[in-house]
Amino acid sequence: MVERSRYSKTLQLALPKIYAVPSLSKLFDTGLACRLPLRFSEQTDQSKDRAFMKLEFHHINFVSEDVDRMHRFYTQVLGLADIPIENFPRPDETDDSGYSGKIRFATDGGMQMHLAEKNLEVAFKNGETINPVERGHIAFRTDDIGAFKKLLDDNGIPYSDYGTAFAKEWHQVFFHDPEGNIIEVHQAV
Repeated sequence: MVERSRYSKTLQLALPKIYAVPSLSKLFDTGLACRLPLRFSEQTDQSKDRAFMKLEFHHINFVSEDVDRMHRFYTQVLGLADIPIENFPRPDETDDSGYSGKIRFATDGGMQMHLAEKNLEVAFKNGETINPVERGHIAFRTDDIGAFKKLLDDNGIPYSDYGTAFAKEWHQVFFHDPEGNIIEVHQAV
């Protein structure tokens, strides 16, 4: 209890008063989303005309050589619910596109966990530089992938645009944060 209280106070100090919550689980239960300006950098005279896009946490992706073992851990030990694979339509893998590695899904009812088979060749195969199933990633959903790519371009952040190579219903881009962690942003299509 002491540890939870310590983190709770840290979270409350870091967030604006309107978003102060007693625990991390409450943060995710609120479905909080943020609106990001098209640029992180200094605002220009056109700042009043900037468009804003929605950006919200969507899932955490862990990679493994034994996806079923990971899925059993998160569903049977931690009690997350299974999300059937049928809820995630995937395109067929070809010689130069896609990914057909094993993947399983779990959820706490709000956030999702994507558990994917590790594959070190995905970026090469798809003609991209960032491999989202090498180490895993965190993912956000946006309502305007074009505006988000512009934000990355305007800030000099290179990214890999996989389009719908991994998911029939999502346009996905991947990039690195300043420490090299992989981030996905996708839009439902």
